[in-house]
Amino acid sequence: LETAAWLCAAAAATGLAAWAVMEDGKRQGQETAAGAGSITISSTPGSLPDKAGRGRSKKEETAATDGGPKVEVYFGSQTGTAEEFAKALALEGAGRGYSMKAVDMRGMDFRQGLRGTNAIFLVATYGDGDPTDNAKECYKWLREEAGDGALEGTRFAVFGLGNTLYEKYNTMGKHFDHDCERLGGQRIFDLGLGDDDGSIQDDFDTWKDQLWPALGEAFGLEVSAESLMTHGVQYRLTAAYFATEE
Repeated sequence: LETAAWLCAAAAATGLAAWAVMEDGKRQGQETAAGAGSITISSTPGSLPDKAGRGRSKKEETAATDGGPKVEVYFGSQTGTAEEFAKALALEGAGRGYSMKAVDMRGMDFRQGLRGTNAIFLVATYGDGDPTDNAKECYKWLREEAGDGALEGTRFAVFGLGNTLYEKYNTMGKHFDHDCERLGGQRIFDLGLGDDDGSIQDDFDTWKDQLWPALGEAFGLEVSAESLMTHGVQYRLTAAYFATEE
């Protein structure tokens, strides 16, 4: 009888321990699943950007890699398209040997931090030829406040996002491009214009594919086939990931 009671108690204890392990595993699975919805862009092969990233601070910068030529990709975005393009561009830049990061124009130090840097602007035109909310201050500075030579030593390229259905098509892209040159900046590559009435993704990809050789020439940078393949695949996954959104 005592042996039977001991066996019953042992079985109960074993069952309780197994239940605790299962419950702990469930909790860990729920945490992992929750974490899986918070993936952020990095230069680590296999990672994907966070669709929920728009909920993060607008001033947050997305770093791509370190060690190569430093290039900031500034985005002026109202609906998120320019931001997505900027993050994808920075990600691909990592595979090409650049130290790139996507930076919200609301948080950029345009008065002191632009001179002598390498800058790519991805700017959308909003409403009746207006800047996006996060680009207003920088646009005003470029247009009205910056003095002659304010961007001397700065190398730049601009891609504008607009829609040909509007009379003031891509006004911001054209103004940013003109003002950067007017203030002493050195153009790395020609102005690119994306049309949302057509395929703005195709427009951006065409411009981007021509941008890389110009950047490579400007910096004298050669890219290994292995690095380009790794990050090129990741970039395409990133673009496809964002394309699934409404």
